[in-house]
Amino acid sequence: MAGDQFGSIVSVIKRENNKSLIKLYAQNPKVELPLNENGKIAVGEAVGTNGFLNIIRENELTEKAYNGLVPLVSGEIAEDFTEYFAKSQQKPTVIALGVLVDKNGVKRSGGYMIQLMPDATEEEISKIEQAVRHSQTVSQMLEQNMSLEEMVRTVTGDENALFLIDDLKIEFKCDCSKERFADGLASIGKTELEKIIEEDGKANTRCHFCNQEYDFSKEELEEIRKTLK
Repeated sequence: MAGDQFGSIVSVIKRENNKSLIKLYAQNPKVELPLNENGKIAVGEAVGTNGFLNIIRENELTEKAYNGLVPLVSGEIAEDFTEYFAKSQQKPTVIALGVLVDKNGVKRSGGYMIQLMPDATEEEISKIEQAVRHSQTVSQMLEQNMSLEEMVRTVTGDENALFLIDDLKIEFKCDCSKERFADGLASIGKTELEKIIEEDGKANTRCHFCNQEYDFSKEELEEIRKTLK
């Protein structure tokens, strides 16, 4: 995702068993904007609309990647993802997100996504539309400490909703390593690498995702150079 003036936001998500491993970086992580008239974070103003939402999904079985690209419509994350599902995947989707903050930072955050099954009837669709339209915002439901089950019943209008629990644990994990950065230095080419050796005699690299730094001495750079033609 790219915004008007604050650069790109990049997120990489990988599923491993019951874990969703996430790494993310913002090109400009120190954007500060005042709250909007509703007392909420003005995410749309930070993200902007002069950019694109680009999602690359890899299929581990077929080893193929699906690339979806849509223009940003508002800068609000939920609205832009809704547009992505409608335009890129042709799936009518409702997405809503909310974040509660105070002077100490994020208190609670959450959201929901609703997609219709192929056999959904017009009556069921209308019922969901009405329920979503009259529901409180996600932030308001979080403020009231509503459970996930209560939120589902509220936004679907179905008191008899069935729940399939996916005990998915979400955690931040970066898979960077000095070996990967060595490959990156090799990729810049022999000429550029020799220039670094001659002018600096060393190299300092930093991972954008976790801020881990990897230092390369002159000797290490020369070893990398030996692998290049």
